[in-house]
Amino acid sequence: MRLFGSGEQQLPAPTEPQPLGVEINPDSAALYDEFAANRNFDQVYGLLRDEEITDPTIRQRAVTVLTAPHGYELPYPHSGQSLGHLLAIREEVNGQETTSLRKRVEERPELAAELAQGVLYWLDTTGGRVEGDLIDSRGEYQSAIRELLPVVDEETGDKLFAHYPINDIEPYWDFDRASGYRPLVNLLYDEGVPRKYKEAGLAKWFDVAEREESGAAQPRAEHERAAKNMAEFVQTWTFGERVDADVHTAVVSFLEDHIPAGDTYVDGFATGQVAQHITDEDTRFKFAWRHIAIGPQTEHSQFYIDNDHDRTLVEWLRDQAHARNDFTFDAKADTLVTKYESMLRDQEAAQAAEEDLQARLRGRP
Repeated sequence: MRLFGSGEQQLPAPTEPQPLGVEINPDSAALYDEFAANRNFDQVYGLLRDEEITDPTIRQRAVTVLTAPHGYELPYPHSGQSLGHLLAIREEVNGQETTSLRKRVEERPELAAELAQGVLYWLDTTGGRVEGDLIDSRGEYQSAIRELLPVVDEETGDKLFAHYPINDIEPYWDFDRASGYRPLVNLLYDEGVPRKYKEAGLAKWFDVAEREESGAAQPRAEHERAAKNMAEFVQTWTFGERVDADVHTAVVSFLEDHIPAGDTYVDGFATGQVAQHITDEDTRFKFAWRHIAIGPQTEHSQFYIDNDHDRTLVEWLRDQAHARNDFTFDAKADTLVTKYESMLRDQEAAQAAEEDLQARLRGRP
């Protein structure tokens, strides 16, 4: 069986994988064979979780089965192994059922370390995929790395992160979704992942974007252009509640330094919420000036005040411009505020008319 390696050179698989570096004890191996002959995957997981099972050969074989890529044929009885099965096991933790690998091992650091060793072994020897198998396990290894990063020691975490890609495995595009930097975005969304890995991921993203914008590199596909994906990221995640303000500010700051002056990269309706999460005042001013004071060329993409937060942002931008001895925004700010106040009056009039209609329908004066 030929395997995809993590580099150009393909590494031959040993007769029996040894992810924990344990020399095989024949008696222990025979005992495992007896156990595993008619067991399912969950039972192998239960074996590894059992703190009374301490035999190194038996634990190593369990780790091997639980962390192997789909389709790898092991030289002893196994239960249709696949890392995806490990990630999907449902278990009760502190009174609540969960499939989260992180929650299942966070109070068992020795178990987390063993599984991490298994993940690293298979990534080093196969790249996370068996050639010819219909199921590509590489995405599952990405998920496993993300789950394990917060619960292993820093040295192991660094080794795991070295295998973590920032962009999708292969380029793709259809009407519903497109490839880009989903692995990195998932990492940035994950509140449990240590900040050092988020910063390292951002540094890689910024490096790719800088080379692409300077013409030194080209994206695999135009829809994967790094700066384009950054712009979509800073807009999209502000619709949720898990915005990391430091990460958000770093990405916006990079875009402000690299997107040509006069170009906008966030839709008008999202400008206020994107600005809201920018912690650096100078970066917020640059962003707001680009998207509000200058604005896009097309009418449908223009910024309009839609709520009191937007109005506060416009007044803040005007004050910041005055502090810089720039009064060119005053007329546009007045227009934006006037339109907003007119919209509020219209809404109030419509509400009053509806209340009057409902009262008359019910025979009330």
